Amino acid sequence: LGDFQQAATYAAYAHGLVLYDKADFANAEPYFAKTQGFMYGQQRYLYCHANVLQAAGTFSEAAATYLQLGEYEDAPARAAYCTARAAEDAQDYETALFDYASAGTYADAAARLDNLQTQVYDHAMQLKATKNYEKALNWFALLGDYFDSQAQAKQCKDFFREQRYNQADAAAQQGDLKQAYDIFSGLSGYRDADTRTNELAKQLNINTDTE
Repeated sequence: LGDFQQAATYAAYAHGLVLYDKADFANAEPYFAKTQGFMYGQQRYLYCHANVLQAAGTFSEAAATYLQLGEYEDAPARAAYCTARAAEDAQDYETALFDYASAGTYADAAARLDNLQTQVYDHAMQLKATKNYEKALNWFALLGDYFDSQAQAKQCKDFFREQRYNQADAAAQQGDLKQAYDIFSGLSGYRDADTRTNELAKQLNINTDTE
């Protein structure tokens, strides 16, 4: 029919749909690129394009493209998955953990989430074993309620505060009152840190009046 009554557009769109329904997104993409102003051509083009980007491993670009689709088909899950993959590659584990969880049952998101949680937990335990409690606490905090992470985080917090308290006490005994003050003031609520902070403030002539 040539160009009669948009026949060429219908043909391209229909050809794209056949490939789209077979999940052959790479070959479907050019047909929807030609028909973005026709029916659901733009959404299908973006979806195909995002799939191509995802297959190529360019996860950040794929995620950004999926996000343009809003709630279209499974675009939200795919966007979360690609964001997680990009974040994991960049060692942004907080984002990766969150978005793998958001991706739910899409692809291998659940398996990747479990694997990443295990890695993060093991790393946190290693930090704890070497008494690097502050960093260990941060890693355990990323894991939420995974395994015994909350209990481990609390333990690390207690160990870290005791560690810092001892550092402040040592600084005070060595005459470094300012360092002792700075550390004690960051331990509000722990043991007698508030009392010692106030005592040091008087010795250092630091005005602690907040009014």
